[in-house]
Amino acid sequence: MNQLLTQLGLFGLSFVEQFAESDMVFQGFLAFLDPPKDSAKDALRVLAQKSVQVKVMTGDTLAVAVKVCRDVGIPTEHVVTGPELLLMEKEEFNATVLQATILAKLTPTQKLDVIQVVKVPLPIQGKFH
Repeated sequence: MNQLLTQLGLFGLSFVEQFAESDMVFQGFLAFLDPPKDSAKDALRVLAQKSVQVKVMTGDTLAVAVKVCRDVGIPTEHVVTGPELLLMEKEEFNATVLQATILAKLTPTQKLDVIQVVKVPLPIQGKFH
């Protein structure tokens, strides 16, 4: 049931009553939907017109991330998860991050590692006094 919900972009919680470690009674299930904002598709379209590359980093499951990205038009061909990144050496990690559009199930530390790989120094323009 949880897998079906995540494929639909929902977050699910099961409720059980526990009498002993092996004696649980299912009480119910609650599903949450956190849809993207209506303006997301238009904002992403404008970014694409300006040649801005979009990457999605999330701690959510891959299924939820892919569903949301499909809903707003972000390509879902190049995806990777935090547990997969943990198995990679630095060169493979860097190449994978640069190619990926969706990075899911990331820890906060992994998000920082991804940012360090993709950040590009911006040219300084203007006059400073």
